[in-house]
Amino acid sequence: SSGINAEYGDYYKAVGDAVVDAIYKRNGAEYINQQSAALYPASGDSADWTHDKLNVTDTYTLELRPDENSYKIGFELPPEHILPTAQENVDGLIALIDNMAFSKL
Repeated sequence: SSGINAEYGDYYKAVGDAVVDAIYKRNGAEYINQQSAALYPASGDSADWTHDKLNVTDTYTLELRPDENSYKIGFELPPEHILPTAQENVDGLIALIDNMAFSKL
């Protein structure tokens, strides 16, 4: 997001690490826990909008399976990667929910 509060950096890191770990446990795909602004230039994404306009403190972006060339091919997965990616992302979303603080930060 455009303005992550440094005070909560440890919280966001712990939640993101839990997501990455859950994804890895499914099929061994290695994701990186990082602020979405560090991925690549983008404007008007939903994570920034929900954080800035709706004051949602927990906004996250999950990308498709990592590959250093993904952005060059439009994030189009080969057919054999679709189901494993979906399974990994569901595991990651469950870990996200399990590790979020359900109180105002």
